[in-house]
Amino acid sequence: EDLITNISQCVNTSSRNITLTNLSTDTAYTVQVFAWTINGRGPPSSPQAFKTAKLPSSDPVSIKNFTAVLIDQSLEKCFCVKLNWYTDIYDTSTTKLLKYNLTYKTGNTSSSVEVT
Repeated sequence: EDLITNISQCVNTSSRNITLTNLSTDTAYTVQVFAWTINGRGPPSSPQAFKTAKLPSSDPVSIKNFTAVLIDQSLEKCFCVKLNWYTDIYDTSTTKLLKYNLTYKTGNTSSSVEVT
């Protein structure tokens, strides 16, 4: 059984356009517009149907050739490490990489950094 959801949104009468956001993937929609005056609602526009795209499925991405090289060892004020890695993503049209998450720890303390 199909789940029918009615969504109603008012727009400024001078703009006559709207962008619908946060739609579900792989979902069929039908849209109609109604105009309102002080006398009530007018007849609906002809319905416009569309279906949102299905997100491509992808396997988790592996990190390859990860290296960590300590730099600036002569400076006692700050120690730095240069991190390098590669992924096995060859087709960016089917796999969209969202972010990397780097975690590091010393003793019992753990920290995390996101790279977008």
